Amino acid sequence: MCGFLLTNQNLTDDEQLLVDLALRGPDSKDSIYYPQENVTSVFFRLGLLGSEEAAQQPRENVRFIFCFNGEVYNYKSIIKKHKLGQSNSDTQTCFELLNKIGFENMVAELDGMFAISVYDKLEKKIYNAVDEFGQKPLYYYFSEQKFSICSSLRTISKIANFSSTDIDSLAIENYLTFGYFPAEMTPFFNAFRVMPGHITIM
Repeated sequence: MCGFLLTNQNLTDDEQLLVDLALRGPDSKDSIYYPQENVTSVFFRLGLLGSEEAAQQPRENVRFIFCFNGEVYNYKSIIKKHKLGQSNSDTQTCFELLNKIGFENMVAELDGMFAISVYDKLEKKIYNAVDEFGQKPLYYYFSEQKFSICSSLRTISKIANFSSTDIDSLAIENYLTFGYFPAEMTPFFNAFRVMPGHITIM
């Protein structure tokens, strides 16, 4: 179990803000800051597959900031099919594939359980995807050009500093009626769940 955050909101007290996210990945914490757009990415890792270096996250190059949580079962066949560099890491494979064929084509190739977020520096867009069964949670917040994408809704609520005025009464009503939040709803305005098998572009 790992967790990540991608945001352009200021992290004034990151230890307190990220405490819930840290529970998802106790083995290591790494971060990237892209000052041109005030974008921060933080990744908490539970090491399972691949060498420490090959699985290191977040990943960054001149175009992309890349965060991946989960496991891709067919990464070795992807390496062979697309003639990628040999690796024992599904993280490394996905990042190479992203750079070779783009986000949506990359997601279409993956067989596994995953949540992925990518910040495209060139297009200034954010791409998010969750596998078809939604086994890895992913939430996003967007309001007045501020965004946060995270494995933990509680972390988003802290970063966005939600108050009682941010609570979506319709979402709460639906929860009390059905016992769950329908579709992409969460308890808060402007905060949503990435649906299983879906891609969101922000």
